[in-house]
Amino acid sequence: SKHVLLSACDKTELAWETPEKGGLFTHALLNTLRPNGGQLSYGDLYTRICANIRAVTRRQNPQATALAG
Repeated sequence: SKHVLLSACDKTELAWETPEKGGLFTHALLNTLRPNGGQLSYGDLYTRICANIRAVTRRQNPQATALAG
């Protein structure tokens, strides 16, 4: 797909905040992109974000949806 929608959590969950400025998903996203220069497939990006978040909690599950267009 040309576009992918990433969200911090499922619609029935709450997105966790961190003691630092920003949410857990945002930190996981940036910590995944920075060392790789943004050169990841969407699948790899999503897998690494999920692993990063699951190291902190199992109560937040990021979502990825492919969008047509």
